[in-house]
Amino acid sequence: MKNALKFVVMAVVIVLYVALLPNNDAKAAEIVDSGACGDGTNLIWTLDDEGTLTISGEGRMEEYHNVPTCDMPWYSYCESIKMVQIDGGVTSIGDLAFVDCTNLTSVTVPETVLSIGVFAFWNCNSLSSITIPNSVIHIGDFAFFECASLANISVNASNPAYQSIGGVLFTKGGQTLIVCPGGKSGSYVIPDGVTSITQNAFSDCTNLTSVTIPAGVTSIGRYAFNGCTSLTDINIPYGVTYIEEMSFTGCSSLKKAVIPNTVTNIERNAFALCSSLETITIPDSVRSIGKLAFYCCSSLLNINIPEGVSSIDYCTFAGCSNLVKIFLPSSVASIDDEAFASCDDLRHVYYNGTREKWKGVTIGNKNEPLLNARIHFVDDPPYDVFAYFSSVACDGEIVTVTLDYDWCDCDTDMFVAVYQDSQMIQVATVKVSEGAGSSSVSIPVNGLSGKYQIKAFFLDNTNYAPLGESTETTLAT
Repeated sequence: MKNALKFVVMAVVIVLYVALLPNNDAKAAEIVDSGACGDGTNLIWTLDDEGTLTISGEGRMEEYHNVPTCDMPWYSYCESIKMVQIDGGVTSIGDLAFVDCTNLTSVTVPETVLSIGVFAFWNCNSLSSITIPNSVIHIGDFAFFECASLANISVNASNPAYQSIGGVLFTKGGQTLIVCPGGKSGSYVIPDGVTSITQNAFSDCTNLTSVTIPAGVTSIGRYAFNGCTSLTDINIPYGVTYIEEMSFTGCSSLKKAVIPNTVTNIERNAFALCSSLETITIPDSVRSIGKLAFYCCSSLLNINIPEGVSSIDYCTFAGCSNLVKIFLPSSVASIDDEAFASCDDLRHVYYNGTREKWKGVTIGNKNEPLLNARIHFVDDPPYDVFAYFSSVACDGEIVTVTLDYDWCDCDTDMFVAVYQDSQMIQVATVKVSEGAGSSSVSIPVNGLSGKYQIKAFFLDNTNYAPLGESTETTLAT
């Protein structure tokens, strides 16, 4: 019995020994390259042939610069890096540390890291999630910029500076929204209690179709929704005073934007390249509109600039190729170079001032679309439509009139009347359409003899308002 037990114990030991022997068929990962990456030589980096980049040692990682020729030592291998392992003892992730690591899928951040630098994970577009430990108290601007697959940012619950709500990064307490990860899609409702949206918060969230901003938000930072190419509408809440630089640049599906009557400034490039934008109301509170603010908003048909705005800046509406009407306040004193460049469909400019005051407005170079448009003044005569008779003929029984018009505010009716001895004999209605065109009408004049006049009119309430000398002529039978 004892011998049998002894045999069993020996067999188990042998099995365990064999199991622990190294597998000669399994190849250990080989080091591809390595070097220093700290403020001095305190940190070491190694990259193996399986794509794992390990940062080890104690202290801060170096800050990197010089985009696009980045100077981090592993940059030449960035497309080969699949995993980043940061060991305990490392206290920071440097600026631009892992930029363009497009195949990076996993990052381990230890509890010793205190800060994550500016653009640290820029263009890591295979990274789907990251966990922020409780030690991190600073995250730099654009840290997760253009991380197209990033759907979730988790934060350790005991972190004193940050928290995650639904995978979105906020300051502790939830008052400031810092980053919505680029992989978020569909509709997103910002939680109540948020008062501020930081710069770049939703930048390049290309699959977001709708974002609901709560009433308490009073600040939206630069680039906040830049490149949200699927966003279709936005309602900016009352209390926001600035539409910051490039806030909505490149939102190419945006059709409607509602700006509250608390906004005083629309900064440069704010809605540039919003090629689907059809409707935007600039409130009376606005006093400044920056350069390129509506650059290449090629679906805009009309725009109304409120009183109080004193200048139209460089290229503000350049490339708004379908812009037909614009309303300018009498407060405008200058229109900068190319403000209306390539606005080839611009036909009407409604200036809320007199002809004489318009002469004092300084207009810069390359604004031909503005200068070639029909400019309306507050002291214009009513219904001055630049209509004229292109042909008038009479065969003794019927007068046939063709009325051409260079512009018209809307689809409406005009009237052509036959007069003799200052008495209206016949009148006929002419249908005209908005814009430029030509319309014809036939008027029976059976039995009319001698001289008679043909005149065109608008109906001003119950009175006929003449269109001008170009729509008056005399015939004789």
